[in-house]
Order: sequence, then C-alpha cells, then structure tokens
Amino acid sequence: MSSYWRKRKRQCIEFISMMEEATEGTISLKKCLKGDGPIDIDSDEAAVVGATAFAKRKKSKISLAGRGVKGGAKMGGDGSGSLRPDERFIGVRLTAQGKPERVYLEE
Repeated sequence: MSSYWRKRKRQCIEFISMMEEATEGTISLKKCLKGDGPIDIDSDEAAVVGATAFAKRKKSKISLAGRGVKGGAKMGGDGSGSLRPDERFIGVRLTAQGKPERVYLEE
C-alpha cells in the first residue's frame, strides 16, 4: 500500500512541476503543497496547518466558555490500564528523509 501511495505522490509532484514550468511560475509546487496555491491538493503540510487552525479555534471556544481541559493521569479512568491519547497531538508529517514525524499543538 505504501509503495502505491509513493507512486501516486511522485506522479502528482511531477505533474505540478511540469505545470510550474509550463505556466512560468504562476502555479508553484511549494504553494500547492502548503495549500496556498491555485491547485488544492492534500499534503501533510496542508493537513497539519488545517488541524492546527481547528485546534486553536476549538481551544479558544472552550476557554471562552470557562471549561478547561483537566489535567490528570495518562491512564484511562475505566481501570483497564489503557493509555489515553495525548490531547496536543495533531497529525503526522513526513520529513525530507521520508520518516514520519509527530506534530503537536504548540501552547
């Protein structure tokens, strides 16, 4: 599955690179990958930026309502010993070497 995804990603990057050359820079690969370009594609960067904006909006609404997230133990409250997910976790982004990197909400 990952090899299929890499092949599709490579094809999309090649297409946008050719579009950048054909349009003399009107369509930029960097802008498209960040989500600021005329062609909207799903990328790690755009997904993380969108998730960050959503989390900040959600946090401001919660703080305005006066309900904060209570701190506590990381273990589940049902006594099963299961770990709760980190509330600051937003998503995963691939580094330049192709390794996944976790992205957390900056406080």
